[in-house]
Amino acid sequence: MCMRERNKGVVPLLGSTLFTFITLYLPQPLQPKLAALYRRSSSEGALLTTVTLIPLALFPLLYGYLLGNIRPARLLKTAAIGLGLCNIAFASFHHFPLLLAIRFLIGCLIPIILPAIIALLLQQSTKPQKTLSLYVTFTIIGGFSGRFLSSLFDTYLSWETFSWLCGGVLLFFAGRVPDTPTHKSALYQRPQPKDFLALLKVPGVSIMLLIIYATFGSFVALLNYLPFILRNTFPHAPSVVTGIMYSGYIFSAVISLLSTRIIEALGTRRSLLAANLVFLGGLGLLFPDNLILMFFVLFAFCAAFFLTHAVALAEVNRHSPYPSLFTNACYTACYYCGGAVGSWLPGLVFERYGKSTFLATLLAVSLCTTLSILLLPRNDDDTVRSFR
Repeated sequence: MCMRERNKGVVPLLGSTLFTFITLYLPQPLQPKLAALYRRSSSEGALLTTVTLIPLALFPLLYGYLLGNIRPARLLKTAAIGLGLCNIAFASFHHFPLLLAIRFLIGCLIPIILPAIIALLLQQSTKPQKTLSLYVTFTIIGGFSGRFLSSLFDTYLSWETFSWLCGGVLLFFAGRVPDTPTHKSALYQRPQPKDFLALLKVPGVSIMLLIIYATFGSFVALLNYLPFILRNTFPHAPSVVTGIMYSGYIFSAVISLLSTRIIEALGTRRSLLAANLVFLGGLGLLFPDNLILMFFVLFAFCAAFFLTHAVALAEVNRHSPYPSLFTNACYTACYYCGGAVGSWLPGLVFERYGKSTFLATLLAVSLCTTLSILLLPRNDDDTVRSFR
């Protein structure tokens, strides 16, 4: 495949990545408004994100059995069409249980889309580490865009318009997914439970999955309840202020692109440890009720998380002896399992005990992550060089 054809095929893949993550996080800044509209509590309003993350945690491995040896391109096209239609439906119905059902269906489609995108990107790439860093960058931009643009549209037009727009763009990209010949190693291989257990026994993999589980859980917990914290602390702030608070994602995109150089300079363990210490420091600085401080702290907080994500994704793929779709399905399952737990359970602490106890809980989880990083094999410090 020539370079021009590869670049042409990458555009719809990265575009699909962008709008998949926009869809995933689109309702997050709107949760206080929707909770009030439908007379729901903050934890019930947060379910609009939680119900989407639950299938992301449970279904990636199950799909290995259900989807058999279907080509990733075909999976991506079909699921992207479904995701586009779900965006249109989410903006068209106004019944809270039905909105939750649509969000759950969105969560069922995303575990099909993400491993397929990663498999197709890796198939067209000669530099896996850089390709994965680019993929993570687009997930970051998508996460920020979904949160910021939905709040912007809600303030100046309507969030429903934005959801309809996203649905149309996803349908457009679905028709342009590259239908390239697929290597056998890129297909689902109907994994057995013993395969997952064997993957966990690979040195460093189980600890790396635990690190991303705990870190993403804390990350999602803060960002999912950030709109409620802002609503309680600054009740007169418009929706767009909540969206602006997620601007740290933009800086995170730069960190993701530089992740290879950071790892080469520091090594795997020290990169993870540095990110974790920044993560802990960010949580500590959020205790004061200071809107400007919170804005700048979230830059460092987001950057620390996405450096951890870039390192963990690359390391799990490097260590795994299994096909990329199975490996990334396992990674996705652990990643979003942490997200599903973090998007709801800490919210019960927030509802009952308030912001300070909520943040203290996240700090305790992050300290456990620090211990996990210290338990990583020492020889992982130089592993990134094999990607070059």
